[in-house]
Amino acid sequence: MQLPTFRMLALLTLVPVGVFAVAYVQPRATTTTQRDPVYAGMVGRWEGTVEVRDDCVASRRRKRPTVVRVTPEPESDGLALHVTTRDSADKVTTETDLLLLDDSLTAAQFGGMGDTEMRHYDVRVADSLTANSPMRVLVLERERGGDDMPATIRETVTIAPGEIRIVQELRMYGQEFEFQREYVLRRIG
Repeated sequence: MQLPTFRMLALLTLVPVGVFAVAYVQPRATTTTQRDPVYAGMVGRWEGTVEVRDDCVASRRRKRPTVVRVTPEPESDGLALHVTTRDSADKVTTETDLLLLDDSLTAAQFGGMGDTEMRHYDVRVADSLTANSPMRVLVLERERGGDDMPATIRETVTIAPGEIRIVQELRMYGQEFEFQREYVLRRIG
C-alpha cells in the first residue's frame, strides 16, 4: 500500500519540475556594438549629388547627380556601397565599394570590391553631435605613401535621419587640408 502512494507523490513532485524545465527558455544574450547604429543608419537607397573639384581649375567645383544603394555584406561583416553617377565625360558609371568598421569604431577598412587590398583608416572621431542624438559623425584618416608624395586623406561622414554627408579632403605634407569631393544624399528607400 505504501509503494503506490510513494510513486504518486514522486510523480506529483517531478511533473511540475519537468514542465517548468521544458517551459523555461534560456534568454539569448544579444550584444550591440558601437558600429551597429552606423550600419543601420546607412543601409538603404540614397539620392543626391557628388560635388568634385575640377581637374583643370582647382578653385572650381562640379556637381553631378548620384544614387547610392547601401546593402549589408554579411560575408565580410560590412556594408557594400553601390555608387552610380556620371563621370567627367558625362558617362554613367557604377562602382561598388566595401566599408568595414571594427566593433568599437576605432578602425575602418574601405575599398573597391575588386581591389586587391583594402585601404586602412584610423577613426579619429566617432561620436554623436549631442547627447542622445541620432546624428553621428565619423572622421576617418589614412596616410598615403608609396610612389606618391606623402599625404593625409580625411573622410568626414555625417549620418543623420534621412541624410548622409561625406566630405573627402587631402593634405599634402606641410600643407592644409584641401577639398576633394562631397556627397550630399537623402534617403529614398
